[in-house]
Amino acid sequence: MSLFEPTNDAAPAEAPAPTCVNCGSLHLSGRTKLPLCEPCRAGLVKFPFPLWVRVSAVVVAVMVCGSLALSREHISGALRLKHAEKMMREERWEEAFQGYQELLNKNKDKKQGDTDMMLACAEAAKNSGHYEEAARMLDALSGRKATKMEVERADSLGRELGYLIKQSQPQAPQAPLPFTGAQFLPSVLR
Repeated sequence: MSLFEPTNDAAPAEAPAPTCVNCGSLHLSGRTKLPLCEPCRAGLVKFPFPLWVRVSAVVVAVMVCGSLALSREHISGALRLKHAEKMMREERWEEAFQGYQELLNKNKDKKQGDTDMMLACAEAAKNSGHYEEAARMLDALSGRKATKMEVERADSLGRELGYLIKQSQPQAPQAPLPFTGAQFLPSVLR
């Protein structure tokens, strides 16, 4: 016999008798391959999910429904904003102005509205002929922190608006020129 050959001196160990993994019973059910006794198998069939799983599912469902109910206003506001932006792209200025105006009116309680949205509203107001509204929008933007691009956009819009307001104001009547009928008579009649 060699030192490196295995010996079979020890008797093979018997595997322990299978028991129910839930309660430890030695009488396993013949209806399933799972190591469960019949009462534990029946309980598993009757209630496949533990109570904590069911309670967690109910809590998650309540949270989802609550968040959807609370975010409905935000979702509708986002849809109105996208509609107003589409009207701007299509150059439908009056509809864009009304859309932006509605959004800004709904958010009056906020101290500072979105600068870009206010600039877009002012641009739509200018292009739809609401010069006073556009000027009020630009005045409301003064003193805000803005990006360089927003400042340039507001300045350009302000210059255009100033020109349009100046053009829309009636000109002061000028003194009439002295009229002499001889200027318009044909030379034959003179």
